[in-house]
Amino acid sequence: MVTQDKIYLSPSEARFMKLPPINQLVDKLPPRVFKFVVRKTMAGVDYSLEYATSFKEPAKLYGDVTKQVNRIIHSYKQQDKNLGVLLHGVSGTGKSTLAKCIANTALESLELPVIIVTAQSIQHLEYLITNLKQPVMFLVDEFEKMFENKEDQNYLLTLLDGLYISNHLFVLTANDASKINTYFFNRPSRIRYAIEYKSLGLDVCKEILEENFEPEYVEELLGKLATVNNLSFDVLQEVMTEAKHFPNTSAGELFNGFNLSRLNLNLSHAPITVKVGNEKLEDILTSVVKKYAKKNQVLSVRSIMDSCITLDSIYSREFDEEDNVLFSTRFTILDQNDCIYFSPIKTTVSSITASTLELTAHLDPKYAYYFIDKLYYLLINSSTDFDNEKRANLNTLKRSLRTDLSKVDFTTLTLSIPRYYCTQDF
Repeated sequence: MVTQDKIYLSPSEARFMKLPPINQLVDKLPPRVFKFVVRKTMAGVDYSLEYATSFKEPAKLYGDVTKQVNRIIHSYKQQDKNLGVLLHGVSGTGKSTLAKCIANTALESLELPVIIVTAQSIQHLEYLITNLKQPVMFLVDEFEKMFENKEDQNYLLTLLDGLYISNHLFVLTANDASKINTYFFNRPSRIRYAIEYKSLGLDVCKEILEENFEPEYVEELLGKLATVNNLSFDVLQEVMTEAKHFPNTSAGELFNGFNLSRLNLNLSHAPITVKVGNEKLEDILTSVVKKYAKKNQVLSVRSIMDSCITLDSIYSREFDEEDNVLFSTRFTILDQNDCIYFSPIKTTVSSITASTLELTAHLDPKYAYYFIDKLYYLLINSSTDFDNEKRANLNTLKRSLRTDLSKVDFTTLTLSIPRYYCTQDF
């Protein structure tokens, strides 16, 4: 009788065995979750796949998790080779959630067994792959901690390269990107998708907070959460728990003494990029000026934050209700220049990343007329040949500027401030 590789199924495990076909021996694993276990015995190394608990997803998914899962599963179905997915970044920001969702979809829609590989079994993964008779999904959580040196991860790269004929789905997670071998990146033939998880987005925080608190309190909490370094779901959950325990406490008081690493930024005189919608303010105004200016009359636009502004001062609403100047914009044509000082009705923090701080300034509609006046002044004063006939047409110029700029909604501006220019970051 010919001996062949089979998988022995019992109520607790599925073990690789070289035996002739008998009861409970199958060629293929069922679509369940397994844990690859390696034990050292007197007779040598023993390999088995033990049944593991199914993955439990959160009651509600936030962000674009479903979209990412569908894309990864669709890509895997379209090819006949290994597909790798690397999820890396800040702990507690959703990597495990996405990995679980991928696993559950692979189980349900593709009937792929899911095998969890641990630090204890990672070095034996080659044995498992050579004995499998079917495609599976491998889940390797925090894989960067499983190797003493980044160079040792080449072993895993070899398996991803498809040295063995296979069509497996590899999902790897890591918290510390600095400990990942550089060859995992920029090689879509090995790792098709590398998704970086930074601090939890304020849009996701807002969606969750709105389900639990009143709108005004949500804005207060968001203002404080945006100052938290490496914001995660774990941090958000603890803040929400604290807020529910002390419902009459303001957000400012809530965060006092709370064990969180927070930042403050000095924004004084930092250069900024101002946008109206998706267009830069400079580009909008320049295109208008070109219609009326001579070739040598080039418009220059430069915006900077005003003095004595910090991130905390914005959160404390010192730049709401038009009380203080938030930023200024200087316009220049030839030797003529003029400036607008902006005091918004309301200023909010849109996002904070490692490279950029983004604010949203809500303005009174009167600022649209300021733009018209400034451009009109610069155009007529930077010209040296305005004769009486041309001067008679100045009203026409002003009306034309008003017509052009009336199409632009200047009531909401986005201010992007490079973190490089922000001092006292702590």
